[in-house]
Amino acid sequence: MRGSVKDAVMLLGLAACSFTDIRTRTIPVLLPCFIAAAIVMIDAWKGSFHIYYCIAAVLATLFFMGIAKLTKEAFGYGDCLLIGVIIECCGPVYGSSVVLTGFFICAAAAGAVMAVKRVPKTYEMPFVPFLCASYTIFFIGEMIL
Repeated sequence: MRGSVKDAVMLLGLAACSFTDIRTRTIPVLLPCFIAAAIVMIDAWKGSFHIYYCIAAVLATLFFMGIAKLTKEAFGYGDCLLIGVIIECCGPVYGSSVVLTGFFICAAAAGAVMAVKRVPKTYEMPFVPFLCASYTIFFIGEMIL
């Protein structure tokens, strides 16, 4: 990562997706596709394009889309696409760390909301803001270290 143009594109894209996810509880499918295309073009321009990252991103996206299908879209398809974009941007190992940290932050926030507000089990919480927070944590952490 290391503070590149690719990271800025990813952060802006995640922020835009977070905003739409909070307001409408949906993510337009084209937005993650545009982010992915921009990242691939930046990688190709810099000469650092890895087909391995793209294959890992496609496999991760298909895996999470299978989970979304099994849970009747409790975990949305837009979230799945963004996970694939994060894995494409960061690589499989680093991207998996970002995604798992996002899951952890989301679980902690959901537990806190359930404990404080006493919301029902059917309460829907947007996931993309937590992915954005996780990516930001890793982005700032890598810039500091």
